[in-house]
Amino acid sequence: MLASILSPAQGLRTSKGVAAFPKSEQLNRTDANDGHRHTDKNQDQSSAFPNREVIIGIWEPNDLKDYSENIILLNGEDINNIENALGYFKSLGLAIPRVSPKNFPLSETLVARLRSVSKMVHDGVGFAIVRGINPENYNDEDNVIIFNGLSSHVGSLRSTNQKGVSMSHLRDAQKDHRPENRKTAELNASKLPQGMKFHADRFYGDVIGMYVKSDDAIGGDQYLASWPAIHNVLLKESPQTVRILAKPWSWGNSKENANQPKSPVIFQANDNRVIVQLIYRPFLDSGFSSAAEESALATVQATAERLCIKLDRQPGDLQFVNNFSVLHARDKYTNSSAKGRHMLRLGLRDPEHAWEVPEQWRGLFDELFQVRPEDQKIFATDVDPWELTTASINHHG
Repeated sequence: MLASILSPAQGLRTSKGVAAFPKSEQLNRTDANDGHRHTDKNQDQSSAFPNREVIIGIWEPNDLKDYSENIILLNGEDINNIENALGYFKSLGLAIPRVSPKNFPLSETLVARLRSVSKMVHDGVGFAIVRGINPENYNDEDNVIIFNGLSSHVGSLRSTNQKGVSMSHLRDAQKDHRPENRKTAELNASKLPQGMKFHADRFYGDVIGMYVKSDDAIGGDQYLASWPAIHNVLLKESPQTVRILAKPWSWGNSKENANQPKSPVIFQANDNRVIVQLIYRPFLDSGFSSAAEESALATVQATAERLCIKLDRQPGDLQFVNNFSVLHARDKYTNSSAKGRHMLRLGLRDPEHAWEVPEQWRGLFDELFQVRPEDQKIFATDVDPWELTTASINHHG
């Protein structure tokens, strides 16, 4: 179990504020966050980090041998309701990013169940699954509209990357044609079948929404681990690791990350909560700033492996995971058909249940939520995995 997750990082070398869309003119990302980016964030606040256990959202494998209460099963009436909403949205002639709870109308009962998903994700164990969609019944565009439409009832705000793209395709793109103007481009981890260590996509979204469009592959098991449980174990077994994670880290170890401000891995939040934002990709090229950082992440990985569960996955599942309190990981996989393993991903925020983020770091948490739906792009297919539809290493991997 989890053996294949270790491969991506084996080459590492040592060395409640809720953003809403602007009512008038779209904000410029640099200007909108300039005040937050250039305040004194490099100050070491690790000594002031609370030395107390986290209570909310804590669970261990024995607590979740059966997590059926976190699975919302759709029935025939629900599917008819969803298909009617799909037809209504398409009749409006709007671009996919314009989908919203208002123009993807569902029954009060189904809306209530989707709102309960948000509650579970934010204030419960930190994840939930909506099950019952058959992706084979819909074309590429309809699958994307259904995913975005249902997800909008869980989190109405959607993050958008620096290329203006708001949804990612996760799949093995190694055999895709490489255009002439992409000869020097490299595929991101989301476009490769390698395993991925436990991480939380950094400043990408409060909630990660995933849709299993197809799953014709061997391997690729997914794992979840509660950060509160990991945090509490670290306080007892390795308190120095907590202090290191709370220090400002340099995330600018590559050309793409050059302008990233220093910031910690863990952040204090209200209600005795701790937010974790951890990725490995920035360290793959240039290594860590210190051996202590490398050791800290190795300790986190080992602890997460002890405390994780394997996520049951079926084609058509919508997975929603709290990206502040739950780490996720993946085994490597091998496609077993032309369809292969293909998942869709969104970064979401629910204004009703969103966690308060630390004021000092609000600009980083809000940065990807500044683009209005009419200015977002969502592609029904993975049109350019080498560049346009790839994920930024600033936030993923």
